[in-house]
Formats: sequence, structure tokens, C-alpha cells
Amino acid sequence: MSRMHVLAVAVLSAAVSGPLAAAGINSFSQAKAAGVKVNADVPGDFYCGCKIDWQGKKGVIDLESCGYKVRKNENRASRVEWEHVVPAWQFGHQRQCWQEGGT
Repeated sequence: MSRMHVLAVAVLSAAVSGPLAAAGINSFSQAKAAGVKVNADVPGDFYCGCKIDWQGKKGVIDLESCGYKVRKNENRASRVEWEHVVPAWQFGHQRQCWQEGGT
């Protein structure tokens, strides 16, 4: 992910976080509902640009729209999991085990 992309996501997150904080989000389920509202008008995900079809609180990802190829567990790959909105690379790439390929 490019630095410019990360910066854009950070600025957008900061811009929308004020009203959400004022709304009194006190639980993970409330945060997920707020995430749906924030992302409802976004044309795709911020990892790879796949289109997302929002059906109420459920986000269904159109994997063909961005050329994503599922290696395993297609059911899980086609849905939004709010637990994983921060790329693992963002907090793990500086760790020695990451740099050595997981050993």
C-alpha cells in the first residue's frame, strides 16, 4: 500500500471520526454499525478496490471487479470482516519473524 494511499485513508478516517466519537460508540457492534454508515457511499474497499454491495449491515464483495483470486475459503473472502480493517502488514512488517518469512 503506497504512503499516499495510507495518508488518504488516515485523513478520511480523521475527518469522519469526530461525529462518530460524538455519537458515543462504546462497543464493537456499535463500531461495526458506524463503519457501515461511513463506508456506505465508498465505491470499493481500500485494500484493492473491489466493489462492495452493501445489503443492510452486510457488505458483499465483488471479487471479479478487482481481479482478486481466492486461494482458499471463498465464502470468507467474499464478505467484509470488520475485525480485519487494518492490513496485517501495517503492524507486522517491521517484526523479525515477518521479515524472515514467518520463521
